[in-house]
Amino acid sequence: MLFAGCANTSLGWDFDGKSNYLLFYDFLLKNKEYKSMEDLINNGKDYELLCLAYLKAMDNYFEVEEALVLAKKARSKKPGSCTFNIITALIEAQIIPK
Repeated sequence: MLFAGCANTSLGWDFDGKSNYLLFYDFLLKNKEYKSMEDLINNGKDYELLCLAYLKAMDNYFEVEEALVLAKKARSKKPGSCTFNIITALIEAQIIPK
């Protein structure tokens, strides 16, 4: 899992946004035979969900609510993992109070 986090970080982020989330989501739909986001959320592997969440947060650093939903679902599948807890907390910390 640490490798996945490093790979995601190396992709970086851009102030104007990126589309790594969509590329990975499309990859999962095509290669893992998930039928929809709901199917992926319910049946996806913990690390797939966490990577997707992190990419979503990095793609649009200022709108991370959907990324947080994915991260929390991933964390619920592996609650004792420091990596899952830290990534989820980092995404949560990006939310700007309204």
